[in-house]
Amino acid sequence: MNPLISVILPVHNGEAFLSEAIQSVLGQTFTDFELIVINDGSTDGSAELLEQIRDVRLRLLSSERNQGLVHALNWGVAEARGSWIARMDADDICSPDRFARQLAYLKKHPGIDVLGTGAREMDATGRVVRPLKRPEYHDFIACEMLFRCVMIHPTVMGRAEVFKKIPYRTGPAEDYRLWIEMLEQGVRFSNLTAPLLHYRRHDSNETTAHADNHLTSMQVAQRDYLGRLLQMNVSNEDFKLHKMLFAAPGELPQGQVNWNGLRTWVMGLLEANERTNALNSRAWKATLFVAWCSLAKKMGSLEWGALPGFYPSDYQSLAYMKHYLLPQ
Repeated sequence: MNPLISVILPVHNGEAFLSEAIQSVLGQTFTDFELIVINDGSTDGSAELLEQIRDVRLRLLSSERNQGLVHALNWGVAEARGSWIARMDADDICSPDRFARQLAYLKKHPGIDVLGTGAREMDATGRVVRPLKRPEYHDFIACEMLFRCVMIHPTVMGRAEVFKKIPYRTGPAEDYRLWIEMLEQGVRFSNLTAPLLHYRRHDSNETTAHADNHLTSMQVAQRDYLGRLLQMNVSNEDFKLHKMLFAAPGELPQGQVNWNGLRTWVMGLLEANERTNALNSRAWKATLFVAWCSLAKKMGSLEWGALPGFYPSDYQSLAYMKHYLLPQ
């Protein structure tokens, strides 16, 4: 009988953290899963480590040469026998109840197709650096995806039929581009706000090693999606302003922010959505409000005089704003 979940874990020269990552999956409180590990041409000790693991749930796929992350992911998806596909990376650590909690949520919310979770970012030594907060509800995820990737890839669990229908596309930022394609095809998303993964950042992991290409590819996709969804002509200057909203501290400009120019851009985003009705109006207002306040907080300047003249007050918007703007 087929397992309920197929866990897809690609690895290329990931020996340093691989054992800890795999044990966190095999140690889940929910046990009806297969763990598909794709050894993508590793030249370190990853292959030998994998061969020593004695667990019938582990399925090993091996490629003699490195064919890249997208090939490995699509290979794993094609081989998956479960009704649900869960992602995992070779350097992260799952909470023991991750699968159980995700399945419970998906059973309670049958309209959701893809479910992620919050996470804690940690360094190479395992020291927690910061929480990674993500929006819970689909409408807010759809809005915030116009600014950044809000589905943390190795936390995701989704319907196998969706992943088999919509494959990963070749190139950097493969996850962000996949979520956009899924959104455009009507796939419904959600996030558990609980941090159910420790997400490791280190010099040799995929995102860090190719950070410039990843960021550039994501911004190209983001700009195209913004123009397509809201039917806007996005100039270079417009996009410079847009990138400041939800920017990480290291991506912010030096010196003063052009708050009045930014306010004009934000009001233009609101008007574009009123014209196209592409996004939930209340969620869009709340997203822009949070983006503005978060930027002001990072820059150490409230700039209340330039604040957009709206304040979302429905329950979901208030919960969303509280999640981001209040310390945890």
